[in-house]
Amino acid sequence: MKHLDLTHATDSLAAYIKKLEEDQLVVMQHGKPIAVLISVTEDELEDISLSKNPEFLAILEKSRTSLQHKGGVSLEQVKQGLGLA
Repeated sequence: MKHLDLTHATDSLAAYIKKLEEDQLVVMQHGKPIAVLISVTEDELEDISLSKNPEFLAILEKSRTSLQHKGGVSLEQVKQGLGLA
């Protein structure tokens, strides 16, 4: 993921970014959307980063497949494993 320091952005871009708390900005080229600028929290940035990470997505898919074929673990089993039951 590329990062742009706000101090290196043009003045007009900086002005748009300051307004992002209220709205989002769709960047257009030849009348078609090519990007969206939105404000994000640290947690949202981590979610976005993980959603684009092929290694993480492969782990997630492997877990889903395992759950479908082998089933999951009940809450009671988790409690027993933690010594809470």
